Amino acid sequence: MFENGSMFPTWFWLWLIGFAVISVGARITRESKKADERRAREARRKEDLDRQGLNEMRALRAELNQIKSQQAANSAGQLAASPSRVPEGWYQDPRSEAGVFRWWDGSSWTDRIYREG
Repeated sequence: MFENGSMFPTWFWLWLIGFAVISVGARITRESKKADERRAREARRKEDLDRQGLNEMRALRAELNQIKSQQAANSAGQLAASPSRVPEGWYQDPRSEAGVFRWWDGSSWTDRIYREG
């Protein structure tokens, strides 16, 4: 029995406490690094999704501009009335209400539609 009333000397208890403090500190550091890496991955993923969304929006805007220019050409009478001579593109769907466009592949209507707005 030692002077502290324990079966172990005081230095042993001090060493054990120090070891525990260092172990907990190392774990906190590891967890903090993992959290930082996770936040960085999430930020990169968000940037990628934002970039992808922007590219999709640009593509849709280009399609819409093409539709509007073809509508203007149709209303100006620049396209022939015969379906066999109409170039492929987006046109007002002949079977739907206003604001619905269907893709004409140059010879027949396809199942692809676009709703304006």
